[in-house]
Amino acid sequence: MKKKLAASILAGASVAAAGGLALSSNAEAASSVRYSVTSQCKGTIIDSGYLRGGLNGQVGGGKWQLWYSPKNGGTNCVVVYDNLPGKHSMSAGLRLSGTSKGKTDAGTFNTFAGGVQATDANNRCVIMSGHVNTGRYSLATMVNKKGKVVSGVKTHCG
Repeated sequence: MKKKLAASILAGASVAAAGGLALSSNAEAASSVRYSVTSQCKGTIIDSGYLRGGLNGQVGGGKWQLWYSPKNGGTNCVVVYDNLPGKHSMSAGLRLSGTSKGKTDAGTFNTFAGGVQATDANNRCVIMSGHVNTGRYSLATMVNKKGKVVSGVKTHCG
């Protein structure tokens, strides 16, 4: 599924670039990314940011997005991706507060891990995790665009 999606994404990006097509609003939200992950997660992006690691958390290279859809009692979905060439070890994880088991997509991927979904999420917090191993650094601290660490803590409650 991921190989087909990645091929579709790259083919779509080539067509868009060649034809000068406008990007969708979801693609614009991830404008610094080479591709869109909208087919993995449905709804709207409610938070996004960077994965940090290395000394003092200064090194970047991984990014993440948290999506929400009102379907199925509220569905959250997280995707972790990189904008580095080649395959990397990556993971995306998500669980709802009050549960002991979450879901994780982990492996060696070209572009992204996820979308990992949790349904019946209305009125509950989500707990996210993400990881990209660049070969030199392990990036596992999720920081949103406001500078707040959101990995491993309850966030987006409600």
